[in-house]
Amino acid sequence: MILFLIIAFYLDGLLSNMFIVSSYLYPLCFLLSLVLIYPSFKKSELSKYYLISLIMGLLYDIVYTNTLFINFIIFFLIAILIKNIYNLVSNNYLSLILISFLVIVIYRTLTYLILSIINYKFLSIDLLFNSFYSSIIINFIYITILYLLLPKKKPT
Repeated sequence: MILFLIIAFYLDGLLSNMFIVSSYLYPLCFLLSLVLIYPSFKKSELSKYYLISLIMGLLYDIVYTNTLFINFIIFFLIAILIKNIYNLVSNNYLSLILISFLVIVIYRTLTYLILSIINYKFLSIDLLFNSFYSSIIINFIYITILYLLLPKKKPT
């Protein structure tokens, strides 16, 4: 699992450098890894899952953004959301796509709101909506490939 997370982290940087950030291909591989790894945790290991989400958010803040602790908090909140959604749905491709879509929309919305509230920079509402579809294409390809490659587990 650690190797998988390292690859996802590296992919975010690699794909971001390959594509212009304002293009239709904006990767969130590391964040969506939270969706993919959740089924491998047992209920007794949830604290480990949450700790991993916090560490992932902090790494994302340090390496890819200029906003210390924003992704630290957002990744943790999204990990809680993922856990709650997985408790309601089965672990299949359709659920994975739905959860991934929700994670992208929530991540982009929370980031937009936080950056707007703290006046980090002026962000238009159009930029928020553009960020939704700019994230969906590449991330759904990523999720689909990994869904086909990874063993299927039901969250316990």
